[in-house]
Amino acid sequence: SVATNSYPRAVSFAHALATAWKMTYHPFSSSDKFVTPQWRSVLNATLPAFWAVCLACRFLNLVLAKLVSNDSDVNMNAWTEPTRQLLTAIQSYALPTACCVVMATSCASRHGSTAVMASCTAAMACRQSILAGLLAGWLVSLVVGRVVYRCIVWNIPATMTNLAAAGGTGAAVAIVVAPLVPALQGITMWIRLAVHVSMSGMIPGAGFVIGCLFCFGSKIGYYHALCLPVILIEMELGQASIWGAIDECTLVLVSAGICSANLMMPSSLKETDVFLCKRAVRINLLCGDFIEAAYPFMEESRLVNAAGYLASGISTEFLARNPRDILSLAYLPLPVSILLANDWHRMALASFIAFGLSFAGTAINNLLLIAARTPNNQSKTK
Repeated sequence: SVATNSYPRAVSFAHALATAWKMTYHPFSSSDKFVTPQWRSVLNATLPAFWAVCLACRFLNLVLAKLVSNDSDVNMNAWTEPTRQLLTAIQSYALPTACCVVMATSCASRHGSTAVMASCTAAMACRQSILAGLLAGWLVSLVVGRVVYRCIVWNIPATMTNLAAAGGTGAAVAIVVAPLVPALQGITMWIRLAVHVSMSGMIPGAGFVIGCLFCFGSKIGYYHALCLPVILIEMELGQASIWGAIDECTLVLVSAGICSANLMMPSSLKETDVFLCKRAVRINLLCGDFIEAAYPFMEESRLVNAAGYLASGISTEFLARNPRDILSLAYLPLPVSILLANDWHRMALASFIAFGLSFAGTAINNLLLIAARTPNNQSKTK
C-alpha cells in the first residue's frame, strides 16, 4: 500500500497471527523497553547542523551587508529581499527541525521514515527554539508507534494508518507544543544572557576563572556534559558562541601549543608521542579538535599543567569584554575561527596568548629536563 514501511507491516503481521492463534500481543508492554538516549546526548549529536547553520548565516549576513551597501544598484537590490528571507528561514526553523528529527529518530528509530515525516511536521511549531524541537521530537517518538498499533487493532487500512501516524501525529504534536514555545525560548534566552553577562567584563577576574574551569572541566568529562550543550544553546539563532571562542582558546590552542613545543624542543619523546603530537598539531590547527592529545603531557609535568591553566585563564580574561563581538567556534581551521568573530583582532590576540603561553611553558619545562640530565651524563662520562 501507499506510504507504508517495514515496521507497520511487521506489527500488523504479528497482530494478525496473535489474533488467529488467540494469543496476546502488546508491542508496548513493559518487557519491550527500548533504550533511549539522554536529551543532552541528542542535542550534542546535532552539532553538524549547528556548525552548518552558523557558517551559512555568517555568509548570508556578509552577502546581505554587501547588497545593502549597493542599494542603488537595481540588479543587486533584486537579491536583497530573497537573501533576507532565506536568512530568516534558516535562523528560525533549521535548528529546531534538526533537533526534532534527531530526537524522534533516536528514540523511535524502528519507525524510520514515519518518525522523520512526523517530526518534520511537528517542527513547524518550534520557531527559534531548539528545546521545543527536542520536546516535539520526544513526543513524536512516544505517540507514533501507539498510533500505528491502534490503527492496526481497529482494522484501519495501511495507507490511512501511515497518514495518521506520519502526518496526524506530527500535526497534533505541533498543536500541543506551540503554546509552550515562548516559555522554552525564554529558558534558552536566560542561559545566553547569563553566559554573556559573565563574560562582559563587569566581574573582574571572571574570565580567568571561566577559562581555568573550561580547561579543568574538559579533563574530567564536563565538556560534553555541560560546555557543548551551552555552546549549542548560544547558537540557537544561527550565531556563533562566546563559549565557542573560549573552547577554541582554552582547549584547542592550548593543546596545539603544548604539542608544538614538544615537537620543536623535545626532552625525551617516544616515537608514539612524536606521532601523537604531529597529529594533534595538524588536527587542532586545521580542524579545531583533538584537545585530548595534550592531557598526558599536562599530567606528567606540573609546569606544563600550570602553563595550560594559565594560558586558558589569561586568554579567556582577554576575551571578557563586549562578548557579542567575539562570538566564534571551534571545529574550524584557526584562521576561519578567528575571522568568524566580528572583532577578529581581539580573537587573534587571545588565540596567540593561548598558544604562546602553553608553548612557552612546555618549552621551558623541556629545557629544564634536558639541563637536569646533562650533568648526569657528564658525570657518567668522567
